Amino acid sequence: MNVGSTTATLESAWGDYRRRRNSLVAAIVSWTALIPLVVLSPDTSIIGQYWWVIALPIFVWVGVASLRITLWRCPRCHDLYFTRGIWFGNLFISRCYHCALPKWSTSASEPRGA
Repeated sequence: MNVGSTTATLESAWGDYRRRRNSLVAAIVSWTALIPLVVLSPDTSIIGQYWWVIALPIFVWVGVASLRITLWRCPRCHDLYFTRGIWFGNLFISRCYHCALPKWSTSASEPRGA
């Protein structure tokens, strides 16, 4: 395998992870910004009456973004990067659960662990 193409593949995969992570962060920020807006708006305003029209798409966005980042696959071993099995996972780990590829690694020749 060509080292240049491997590096480009890893950078592309990390770019996909970055987009998924940024989408999740934006969804969570939108959700947390919506809560005080709904609580502080009077019931007679449009937001007070129809807050659910705004909240429902944001809630779905949070769910889809969470699922997309949880199901992101490791660029080296192609297993789920953040989860081991069905019930055990951690979005804050710095290495793949399966092959120990460090997060943001651009070299596929790093030693395999686990």
